[in-house]
Amino acid sequence: AVLPSPVMRSVRGTVAALAALPDGDADPREQARCFVASFEAAHGTTHPAFIEAGIKTAIARARSEFKFVLAYLHSEEHQDADRFASEVLTNPGLVAYANEHFVAWGGDVAAPDAYQLSHSLGVTHLPYLAVLSAAGGSAGAVQLVGCVQGMAPADAVLATIIECVERYGSVLVAQRAELQERELTRQLREEQNDEFERSLAADRER
Repeated sequence: AVLPSPVMRSVRGTVAALAALPDGDADPREQARCFVASFEAAHGTTHPAFIEAGIKTAIARARSEFKFVLAYLHSEEHQDADRFASEVLTNPGLVAYANEHFVAWGGDVAAPDAYQLSHSLGVTHLPYLAVLSAAGGSAGAVQLVGCVQGMAPADAVLATIIECVERYGSVLVAQRAELQERELTRQLREEQNDEFERSLAADRER
């Protein structure tokens, strides 16, 4: 089911320490590669561009690219998992939107990285699709801003992630603008310093 806004609001902030999740003994990159290979073997190559890295890397990339994380938690033991994967995650409209606005990550909860994420999110029903934001708040903080639990139509899932982007995307836009302004200020300062040094050098040569 798609969680309504009040429910989405109630879980915000519950994953503040998500970026500090332990890696465990298994390599998160290998877990991610195995998930993608398994997904493509069963459902084909039309799907969100799942990053072949751990969830912490996905969060870090999303933060640096000013995007959300679209995290998919899968389980072969749940009857709706294959149907969700084949009917929702391969939907061309959803795939196109996800690839434009998200860093996508997926994992099977049988693997440590995905299991730890599901525990941090308090997941009670699979399959589970989460929209995570690393914008705002303290460094390393991550917020759950929307999710889908269990089977739902592709158009409803797409509407949910679009709503998340439209409702919370302004924070990412503001952060990008702030960074660009800081970079411009830095460049201007460097140019002024270079000009000053050239002026001093010219004075010394006179």
